[in-house]
Amino acid sequence: GDFGSNHLDIGDAYFTGLQHMVDIGRVIARDSFGYRGCYIAVSGYPFPVAKDPFSTGSLSRMIYPTGWTMIHYWCRYLHTYDKVWLADVGYPVIRDCALFLTDFLELGEDGLYHAFPSCQGESFFTGNVDDFTDQPQVIRNTRYCLAAAIKAAQELGVEEDHQAEWQEK
Repeated sequence: GDFGSNHLDIGDAYFTGLQHMVDIGRVIARDSFGYRGCYIAVSGYPFPVAKDPFSTGSLSRMIYPTGWTMIHYWCRYLHTYDKVWLADVGYPVIRDCALFLTDFLELGEDGLYHAFPSCQGESFFTGNVDDFTDQPQVIRNTRYCLAAAIKAAQELGVEEDHQAEWQEK
């Protein structure tokens, strides 16, 4: 409610506190996943870390927080229409979250893009691959992230190549 009630200073504290997770998330995306963009973990630290502090446990590698975190950046823009903020602060994170999720989705034999592994909430692995493919929380956050990234890029008039890629996914 910070943005809707015009308390940008309170809401913007979120982005300052999250910046360390964004910084290490870009390293994790590249080094641990081999993807572009930024991976946002389900938890993090409000201070810089030089290496991935989460390892590879199932709960530390949930994908949905990447799309969920991006929502706050997009909502801030939707409440202010501040294109300078979007260009300088919001869009770089929105874009990087979308790039990560774009690389995460894989084209299946059925011609559709799939999200695997899709651990959501505090679900533990059952051993059945189908239980962890295209989970709703992952799909919803991914879809919203890609749609917001397209709109943000259109607002700024940038990166038509990424827009097409996101639209495809």
